[in-house]
Amino acid sequence: MKDNKIDVESLRLSQDFTSETEVEKLVLDIPIRRPNAQTFVRVHPDPAYQFRAAILKLKEENEYFLIAKEMQSELFNEIIPVTLFLSTTLEGTRFFWPNRLPGEDGRLNEWPRTERNVIDKAMSHWVRQISNRQLGGYEALRAKGKLPEPLWPQNTIEELLEIACGGRFIADHNHPVLKRLRGEL
Repeated sequence: MKDNKIDVESLRLSQDFTSETEVEKLVLDIPIRRPNAQTFVRVHPDPAYQFRAAILKLKEENEYFLIAKEMQSELFNEIIPVTLFLSTTLEGTRFFWPNRLPGEDGRLNEWPRTERNVIDKAMSHWVRQISNRQLGGYEALRAKGKLPEPLWPQNTIEELLEIACGGRFIADHNHPVLKRLRGEL
């Protein structure tokens, strides 16, 4: 303020105001999910942030659970073999993007195959994953602007999976999801 007048320039918020803050964003949850079609995403390019896993999807809740190796035979008809890719949105929301692996016969339909192509593009560019029914698969829509590089967490993949799992990890026969699937709840 000059002579009790407001200096508008000293109050103006810059375009990249978040980069001027010194606050560390804590990672409290990392869902397992696919990005929606209107969100630009990036995928961590380091193979250390990719993880093959068996997951179970509860369709009504659209919720994913990681399955411990010793439980996979019991859930054989329910599990989906995937690679989980650490991903982020422009806003910094992190998630594990599941991409289905080929079956025992090595076959894979077009949806997961083309989704993997989008994931590969997202390792070096901001992209949106768009469903193309005529193609029978996905396409990548690359951002036209010069968007900032993502800020990746310093956590290890083990730490990130621990955060992602929370209560969404099935490791024993008494898990409520298993009881529900067996008709015990």
